Amino acid sequence: MAASAWNLGCALNYFNTPQYRLLQLPELQHTTVPTALAAGLTTIAFLSTYTILHLTLNVMKKALIFPIFLTLLISACSKTDAPNGFNDPVFKVFFTIDTLQGDSIIAGIDGIYLFTNYTTTNENFHSVNTFADAGCPAGDCPGSLSFEFSNSVLNDTAFSGGSYRYIQLDTVSITIFNWGGFGAPYLQHIFTLDTDPPYVDSTTAQGVTYQILDMPNQQTHITLRSTAPNGVVSRLEREFIPSNIYQFPSVALIADREGDGYRVRAFNDWNGPIIEKYNWNTGDTLNAVFIDSLSNLSEVAVTVTDADGNAAIAALANLPFPITSNYRSVPLTVQSSFYFDGQIAIQWIDPEGIQWRSDLSPQPQGFSFFEVLEMEPYEPNENGLETRKLRVNFNCTLFNAAGDSRPFTGQGVIAMARP
Repeated sequence: MAASAWNLGCALNYFNTPQYRLLQLPELQHTTVPTALAAGLTTIAFLSTYTILHLTLNVMKKALIFPIFLTLLISACSKTDAPNGFNDPVFKVFFTIDTLQGDSIIAGIDGIYLFTNYTTTNENFHSVNTFADAGCPAGDCPGSLSFEFSNSVLNDTAFSGGSYRYIQLDTVSITIFNWGGFGAPYLQHIFTLDTDPPYVDSTTAQGVTYQILDMPNQQTHITLRSTAPNGVVSRLEREFIPSNIYQFPSVALIADREGDGYRVRAFNDWNGPIIEKYNWNTGDTLNAVFIDSLSNLSEVAVTVTDADGNAAIAALANLPFPITSNYRSVPLTVQSSFYFDGQIAIQWIDPEGIQWRSDLSPQPQGFSFFEVLEMEPYEPNENGLETRKLRVNFNCTLFNAAGDSRPFTGQGVIAMARP
């Protein structure tokens, strides 16, 4: 049908040619029959030659130009700056919710992008990789599925294969270091740990080096008490936010023998902000205070503040000191869970827009796993960040803010942005 229309157009176009206009000249309107017949044969020959030549050219154009046109069309329709997997749907996840509802999400299908990104904090990295609608890079729209990786190892072994544990939201590790050399060995101390809000119920233990607490990402007041075999009690208090472990100061005390008493010095035992002010319960404002062995004080305490007014407290109790050598209070050092290598979190936004996460509550024992079956380098993402392609298999429980839970299991191929 297209060729017939083209021939008709060419025939109509003939009436605009010099040959046709020649026949319309007045002197030719009265020519003899032989002359007219000759002119007609000439015209027919011209039309036949013109048509054959045009058809030949048309075939050549179709043979040569169509591939070029197709290539240009494909190129014009491609998004060269799209996130990983948009043009090549190699990234996909098949999952089941509530053991009944099977579903899948595939980058490159139905406008789904796989957004990959990471952040680094204190030499640790947190990678967030989200299957989401192209207009929802934050991954908070219904149907979005995110895989989060936290690790402190920045070499090629990070998530290269094996089983990894799920993060419990903002899990913190309370680490009590055994410094040794000051008074009785710390492993013989009895420790009591309290938090406000109470995420732990006055945990008391002997000889521990650390304890892991599960807590939300909010400011928490932590108190550590240590009782040594000789009866000396130290108390340390500080504020802590898992997302910013260096925001608040931390302080410890050293008591050195000096004459008939002790020189008690306060120092920052954590990589937090610089201590700007010292306020002792003796009224002193320097970083050290002299305590006579005959002092009536039952406790010597100092409150330190940084430039922003954030405070921490250290104290020694059960005075006068029943010790015969230098004594150092047990430091209270707190670190966030991302210091542990290889942790995972999964987030799914259901069709109603409700957020479900694996880290809003502890995972049931013996049920949850996350396996990286294969890992290989992949091309940089649309922002030039290095990525890895991972084949994964997983099983966990997702929780919402109301405390409801849903089993979540699946497998697939995902991308992970990393340093």
